[in-house]
This record gives sequence, C-alpha cells and structure tokens, in this order.
Amino acid sequence: MNPSEVAPADLREGINDPSPISRVIVLDWYDGPIGGVLQIGNNGPAYRFALLDERQSADEADVRVYGLYPVPSDGFERLADGLSQHSKPRWPVWVPVWQFPTDESRQDMESLADDIVNRAGPLTWVVIGDVGNGPVRTLPVRAARAS
Repeated sequence: MNPSEVAPADLREGINDPSPISRVIVLDWYDGPIGGVLQIGNNGPAYRFALLDERQSADEADVRVYGLYPVPSDGFERLADGLSQHSKPRWPVWVPVWQFPTDESRQDMESLADDIVNRAGPLTWVVIGDVGNGPVRTLPVRAARAS
C-alpha cells in the first residue's frame, strides 16, 4: 500500500475508538436511533442495524445494543441517493423526514428502503454504544457448529 492509500475501515472485536461507523441513515427513531442502515468507513461495508436491547437508569447514560446485518454492497448508496432527492443529507447521522411530494414518491422510497433492509444477511455483529457517535464495543456473531 502506498502512503496515499488509506486502509478501509472495518469493525474489530472489542472497543473501536474512534468508531469506524462513518455514516448512518436512521429509518426508525425512539429517543435515539433504533433502526436503519449504516456504513463503515468511506465506501466500506454497509449494514442494516436494529436495536436489540436498551438499558436506562436515572443516574447513567442510555446504553443501547444493536445487531448488524450486512446489506448488498450498493445498498447504502442506493438508499442515500434516493432519499437525497427529497431532503438534504446531514452526515454523519441523517434522520430523513419521511415526507414526500406525492404518495407515489413515498411508496417508491418505502419500496427501496424495504428492498435494502429485507435483503440484509444474517446477524454478524453486535454493537454496544451509540451508532452515531463512538466509541463502540463490537462482538462478532459466530454461528454455532452442529456436532
């Protein structure tokens, strides 16, 4: 690798500080992101994320646990391009307002988002922390072997 090349960001087991999560499109929100699509690094792999668990207490910050499911390599860009036709992206965490000029354009965006998240692969990572503002702790998910 020559000095001008940058190694692609990736998740690694343990604490990732700073977080390698570069961009997040939030499709579901309740007191913070609970679902959507995120990208690792610039042009890196993308994942559907879904809230698995959450712990809240009066004395401590909210701790959230997310599952990451790989999406097709063009999934993040397709979703970002489609949504950006209707609202301006706000990176690193974009919570698009789900308002469209026509019912047809809303249905088209819902179909696109559904297509991308429904084509996600199996759970591959568990992330503990704030997907939009690191650091995050990550754990790979390994399938159990049948004996």
